[in-house]
Amino acid sequence: MNSAIDVYVRSFQKSPSERAGAIHPSTLGKCVRQAIYQYRGVEPDREWTDRDLRVFAMGYRIEDFVGDAYEPTGELIAHSVPLQGQWRGVDVVGEVDLILRVDGGWAIADVKSVHSGSFGHNAFPYHSHAMQVGAYEWLVSGDHIAGFITNKHGQRQSSRIIYVSKDDLRVDISRIGEEAQEMALQEIDQLVGYIELDTIPDRPFESPEEHAWLCAKRVRKGYKRKDGTWSKLPEYIPKCRYFKRCWGVMPEEWNFWHEVTELPF
Repeated sequence: MNSAIDVYVRSFQKSPSERAGAIHPSTLGKCVRQAIYQYRGVEPDREWTDRDLRVFAMGYRIEDFVGDAYEPTGELIAHSVPLQGQWRGVDVVGEVDLILRVDGGWAIADVKSVHSGSFGHNAFPYHSHAMQVGAYEWLVSGDHIAGFITNKHGQRQSSRIIYVSKDDLRVDISRIGEEAQEMALQEIDQLVGYIELDTIPDRPFESPEEHAWLCAKRVRKGYKRKDGTWSKLPEYIPKCRYFKRCWGVMPEEWNFWHEVTELPF
């Protein structure tokens, strides 16, 4: 049964070449180097695992669930709206999850599925998510969608990110301020600069340990004894599919990042 699901979720994933040639708002607020690799259609060091793809698929199902929940109330205006614009001649392509009636007007709403453990830490909205929605705001305005919807549904209100727990369907709705669009456009402009120069940006940090949430995830910590030995080796799995391209090795080949003062390559 699992194999049928794995084949299905893999069937609607776009290849690097299919995503190449455009900046995608979902890459903003993370790593500019990774965003340029994706723009160029560079083949990753590793493929998405079946588990990765099942997690993505669950996110799509939750997005559909939220859209279905708003439809009977009359609040849903549109679902999965494709957007496209250009910044200094470079394509910017995305898809906004929902457009909703809110507060006597309308608003962009993006759905993010997270674990319930993420709630209650005042972490929402995540920086990269806010920038993604900021880019959608710019794309919506430039695509003439905003004027069309405003004529029918009133003035645009502040955008939302709807965080939904994957394990208990808890919901947190974060409003996005005006600064999100400005931050998004600043990073898009930076990316376009690299594209125009046909260069790859430098690694934004000295070690993957500095931003492990972007580069690799530590799955076993270990601890150092007083005599300098370790209880067990820390273990990491890559989160970025371009890990080796940036760091020269895969995480399992280099476990002690926090003790390394000079990179071994």
